[in-house]
Amino acid sequence: MKRFLFFFIVFIAILWGVTHHPRFLLLQEAMQYKTADTDLLVDSDSTLGYVLTDNRWISFPLTPNIERIKIVTNAGITKENSTLGTEEYHYTLEYEIRGGQNNEILQQGNYFHLTRLTHYKDPESGQTHTASFYLDPELIPMDGRVMTIDQTDWSSRQQAEQIKIRLVKKDREVTDVLLRIYKIEQNAQVEELYNWQRLSIPKREKQARGNVYPYDFLSNEEKINLINRRWRPIGPLGVPGKDYRVRNLYTIKERNDEPVIENVPPVLPSISPQQVMTFPIPSGGMNLRFSLTPMDPDVETRRQSASFHWYGPTPAQRSKQEVSINKTGETIIESFFGQGLVEIRSEHSIIVTTQQRKEHNWVEWQPEPLFSRATLCDSEEGVSFTLSQVNKGPTPLRITLRAPVRNEPHGEYQIEYELLGSSGSKGIFHFKPLPSMYDRMLLSGLPIPVSDPVTYYWNLPSQVTGIRINSSTSVMVAVATRPSDLSHRVRVPEDYDRISITDTGRQPIWFPLLPDNYRDIFRRQRSTLLRIQQRPQEDDPDLLAGLYKYESLRPSLQWAGRLILLPPDQNPKLRKPDPASIYYPLMQGMNRMNFVDDNKVYVTRPRLLFFRNNEEVAEVLTLLLDGQPYFKTELHGFSGQIQLPTVPIGENRLTLKTKISEGTALFMNHLQRDREGYQLRFGNRLTTKGLQFNYHKINQGKEQLSFTFFSSTVTEQSIIRVHLLGESALVAESPRLDFSLLDRQFEIHPAELPSVKVLNFGKKLIGEGRKFFFPVGSDVPPGNYTLSVELEEGSEGYLILSRITPGTFSTHNLIREQQQQEASNAVRK
Repeated sequence: MKRFLFFFIVFIAILWGVTHHPRFLLLQEAMQYKTADTDLLVDSDSTLGYVLTDNRWISFPLTPNIERIKIVTNAGITKENSTLGTEEYHYTLEYEIRGGQNNEILQQGNYFHLTRLTHYKDPESGQTHTASFYLDPELIPMDGRVMTIDQTDWSSRQQAEQIKIRLVKKDREVTDVLLRIYKIEQNAQVEELYNWQRLSIPKREKQARGNVYPYDFLSNEEKINLINRRWRPIGPLGVPGKDYRVRNLYTIKERNDEPVIENVPPVLPSISPQQVMTFPIPSGGMNLRFSLTPMDPDVETRRQSASFHWYGPTPAQRSKQEVSINKTGETIIESFFGQGLVEIRSEHSIIVTTQQRKEHNWVEWQPEPLFSRATLCDSEEGVSFTLSQVNKGPTPLRITLRAPVRNEPHGEYQIEYELLGSSGSKGIFHFKPLPSMYDRMLLSGLPIPVSDPVTYYWNLPSQVTGIRINSSTSVMVAVATRPSDLSHRVRVPEDYDRISITDTGRQPIWFPLLPDNYRDIFRRQRSTLLRIQQRPQEDDPDLLAGLYKYESLRPSLQWAGRLILLPPDQNPKLRKPDPASIYYPLMQGMNRMNFVDDNKVYVTRPRLLFFRNNEEVAEVLTLLLDGQPYFKTELHGFSGQIQLPTVPIGENRLTLKTKISEGTALFMNHLQRDREGYQLRFGNRLTTKGLQFNYHKINQGKEQLSFTFFSSTVTEQSIIRVHLLGESALVAESPRLDFSLLDRQFEIHPAELPSVKVLNFGKKLIGEGRKFFFPVGSDVPPGNYTLSVELEEGSEGYLILSRITPGTFSTHNLIREQQQQEASNAVRK
């Protein structure tokens, strides 16, 4: 009897163990669903997984040699909901890593997943399917999501013994989550190279995915290292069916042909009444072809159009072209655009594709996309940033605020901030979100409307260690900083090209800061990606109307310089320049000329410039005015200027009677011409001693100082540092809407050929002038400052400093009595 009882207990134990073995449970599942496609099962790989349901823990053992853990999950959805296409679903996993003598928690956290269900279409059969499936036809696994945990993430002083995982939150449509855990460890027994040769091509590619080179460029040692460090599954602790439930996940094997995704995102318009497109054009210009296709369903009943705006480097370089859109099919626009920015607008929804002319062919072209990252801040959670102080000086800070655009009207937001550290001051950012026509937030690859950025600048004192931002409404925050003693480097002319914004050699002005606990913020999908576009510069209406004052600033201490004759400027002017500073070539023989002057008199006194190649032989210059002797002199030296006698305003016949020698060039001012002329400017000599200018800021707004540097050589680059000095030139400690970089370093690349004439400089020519700019913002109050200009490296040259101030200013004309008398005599004659 005892023997029978013993064998009965053993039989029951064996039967219980067999019926609770995972393979038996899977076999029972397979027998339950006999309708499964046998061919599809043969063409698939099966993986054993463990089902996560609400708030139920599943534990897995951890061994000392584990370096990394990979957790792969597939959220499940019913077949009824699987036809929703591009719908996205959320679920949250909580995990705990335990170990030590008391099985204490070494690490814990939440991981937030966002998934969707992707359908594929077999190009041969035309049938659609998902990448994975279950035997239960009513349950569909969605796309897999992966999270990894390194050994360094938990305490190194205690050995981790197990990891516990549970499902704590999910969308209503999600039925459950299938979980698999893998570990990566070094094999105790080293595998040979032939095991690599036995792997299929797709598996080799997968193994080498983390390497710089593809699998066929790896060395034998690298291949052996890869196959000896492979992911291996970890089984759970406990009893199947009691502590956890198992399920087989079937994944279709890799095929040679690429599947076609069925549920592609909907086609979105490139431009619309709420969205524009911009295209930066590099120096030299581009030939572009635009293809415009309307998306409006009632295109047959309305006339549609699009406008192309071109913004050149200067306010005078602007153009606009209106284009009618065909009712059906594409509208092709081909044009050459110079350096600047092209913006396309329309009151209709239109798809735009772009091509660039390459020799004799048109090729697809898109400017390199620009992205920015921001952190979500709302009533549930604020965001903090830690600052690193440098040399105990003030820390410049930039805070950029945006908000998702909603349909309901929204007023002004009030975002609270708190400075962390000994100051502990608090305040409010005022932020009114206005829909952006340029920028979009990317959510699962789809653009979502956002507001235009509102930016605040700060110069924080050294005792501030960080800043915390809280908001009762949903906003996106981006914070950046820069060293206070860093001189901003600008390459001239490369960095003034709009296309250079994506150049890695360009020095950024601001350096973004990651929020505290960024890794956790990223996992919880509170870090958003923004697709941004370059924007055209806002033009001052006074500048466009030609209402401004031009000033040429001179150094304040000892200085020297020379007169420089600048070649005709190809850029159009906002207004006509002073006739006294513009010179035109004087040709051999008779020249019909129309003399002009800004002074309201009847006569003027022109100047004559000459440049010669031979200074040893003097030339006699004889001029006739309307057939009568006017002026006669001898030309000595390589170059010079001559003040001519008075001539009457209006049309005259000026004859150059004496034939000038080859290589001699004559220029005269006070002439009226339809084309651009040569401009005579005074260049201050810049040496290693540097220059200082007295700068008086006139108003509270923005101003821009313009420099032009003429290098004495065309082979050596120069580095010029410009620094604005003055106690009140510092940014205030309260947040501002503007920030001025008062210390800039300009790396100036010389012109390729010498082409500019200089008076009294022999017959030597200098290189074309390089323009660079020093903006002064509204954060610098009006007052007197010192502008220091230093030549740190490179050859000496000549520097022109000027300022253009928009607005209306009074002018004064001084007229001598002698000129009035000469004018009266001219009228009587």
